[in-house]
Amino acid sequence: MRKKKDLQNRELDEGKINIISIVDVSFVLVIFCMVTMNLVLTAGINVLETKAGAAKGKAALSENVSIKLTKDNKIFIDNKLVNPIDLFRELATKIPQTKDKMVIITADDENTCGQIVDLLDISKKSGARRLALMQGLSSVPGKM
Repeated sequence: MRKKKDLQNRELDEGKINIISIVDVSFVLVIFCMVTMNLVLTAGINVLETKAGAAKGKAALSENVSIKLTKDNKIFIDNKLVNPIDLFRELATKIPQTKDKMVIITADDENTCGQIVDLLDISKKSGARRLALMQGLSSVPGKM
């Protein structure tokens, strides 16, 4: 008699769902998603389209730090040739002297996206609060 009762109880136990383990797994997944979303949201650079009149009350281009990257990978800061090793130090001294703490980067069409992103990263690390990308002279129609 006892064996029959144990079999009946075992069959009932096998049909139950252990809700605690489902809650644990769900909780871990929620925490994982929250952590990864924070990393995804902070890893980008905001790019805004300019509008007519947007520069009203802003500093002129000449009042900001200008970086020019040429086809042959020479870097000019405010029209002065700079060694890539000294780039961070030069930017760290020039950026605090500007009104908007803005760096304007101009590159030729032949430069890679990675080179431009490296310049953006170095500019940000050296204290730039705002970044701007300008179209290079070689890509402007009618300019040489």
